[in-house]
Order: sequence, then C-alpha cells, then structure tokens
Amino acid sequence: MNGTSEHKIAQLDCWQSSVEIEPLSGGMTNLNFKVSDCAEKYVVRLGSDDPVHLISRANERAACKAAFEAGLSPELIHAEPGVLAVRFIEGQMFQESNVRNNLNLARITTLLKLLHQTIPQKLDSL
Repeated sequence: MNGTSEHKIAQLDCWQSSVEIEPLSGGMTNLNFKVSDCAEKYVVRLGSDDPVHLISRANERAACKAAFEAGLSPELIHAEPGVLAVRFIEGQMFQESNVRNNLNLARITTLLKLLHQTIPQKLDSL
C-alpha cells in the first residue's frame, strides 16, 4: 500500500475515529482496502473512471445504492470522485468448486434473478 492511498483514506470525513487500514487483494481497475473505524469495518475502493473499460464510477455509485435498496449489497457510507466506501461483510470468495455445488448454485441463481429483476427498478427511483 502506498502512503498516498492510506493518507487519502484516513482523511475521509465519514470516520468516527482514527482508522486502521489494510490492503485487500483483487481489483483490476481499483485499489481495495479494509478499514476499521471503532467497532465498524468497511471496504474502501479507490479508482477513477476508465472509458477504455467502460467504467463509470458515477454508475457504480448508483448501482451500489440500488443494490443496497434491494437488499443485495452492503450500505454505501461514503462516495466522492475516486472513492467508494461500503460496510464490510464477513464472507468467503467462492472458488470454482463452491459454484459447482448444487446448493450454492441454486442460491447464486436466485440472487442473480433477484438482481436482474430489482436493480433496474431501484435505479429508476434514485
């Protein structure tokens, strides 16, 4: 993690106290961090628009709000150009074997259907 990213995250006005910041792996077009503030945990994503890859952070922010409204995503707690912060959810990243499990696959399919049915309605209401 570079000091500039850490400093930028620490200076966000959404924190209630000083924060602990740790980098998260993944993210091809952004930097991801787990941030602890008092007893709460968050994920902060740093990244800018990338027209080559059709990435619009304004669209990402709207989709994040809509997904939360639909009960499919953690709450967005802060957004500004280049920064998105959501509540952290404990979990595990599925591997191919997890997805091939019939129980998991049924859960994934149900969530994808719900996502495609509700997110467009929620986007229209934002």
